[in-house]
Amino acid sequence: MAHLICELATRLETVGLAAEGCFQIPMTQRHVADASGLSIVHVNRTIQELRQRRLIAWEGSEIELLQPDQLRTLADFTPDYLA
Repeated sequence: MAHLICELATRLETVGLAAEGCFQIPMTQRHVADASGLSIVHVNRTIQELRQRRLIAWEGSEIELLQPDQLRTLADFTPDYLA
């Protein structure tokens, strides 16, 4: 989940649809679970853990990266392959 959120943020920033680590995602947790092949329970628990660690805020359709560097480290995310 952390990697997916980092990738979405990077891609949306590239096209100007994210600013300062904040972006809209028109998907529910159920949609994310279906798209990623994970259970809704796993997705929800993972998102809750990221919130508790204060790495993200996810309210409705808006996601904010509160600590983007720490989130990228947790996800082992480097955007190099997106170029």
